[in-house]
Amino acid sequence: MDILLARYAPEDPGLYMIAIRVTGTRWYAELEFLYDTGACMMSLYAGDLQNIMGKSTAEPQVMRLNTVELADGRNQTGSVVELEVTILDTDERRMTKWVRVQCQLNRGWSNRVNRLDGPWLRQMLYTASAPRDDDDNLWIANNYPQLIGALPNTGDSNSSSCQTALGSK
Repeated sequence: MDILLARYAPEDPGLYMIAIRVTGTRWYAELEFLYDTGACMMSLYAGDLQNIMGKSTAEPQVMRLNTVELADGRNQTGSVVELEVTILDTDERRMTKWVRVQCQLNRGWSNRVNRLDGPWLRQMLYTASAPRDDDDNLWIANNYPQLIGALPNTGDSNSSSCQTALGSK
């Protein structure tokens, strides 16, 4: 299958599932991530590493420390590690090869605070949404024709502000 309606997390349809593993291992875990076009780096929690590592003793390499500003204005410094990610289609087949990404580790466990996906998905695959799609779906495909063919026609956006911001052609 080459087109995917993102596999959303069962408890929160605003989150979608990413397969993630320590570089060089076969075991992976699927975790919920928020599709965040503003995130310049994937972020997850130190507690997630236990799930990602499984029974493996291989730990991800710490690449550096990074400081980010949180939504509430506070700064937080955390380790940046290298992990591998992919997204699985609805038949649980990989849509991409395993891709190495840098991930900032936040302290502790997620405790209902979202993990951010960073830019990797939109750098590897075509992504889209449709205006007035009541389910607020995220459409993902390996190529442009498949994506356009799968997107629902929900009509014009009727948003004059978009025309002004993007310019008219």
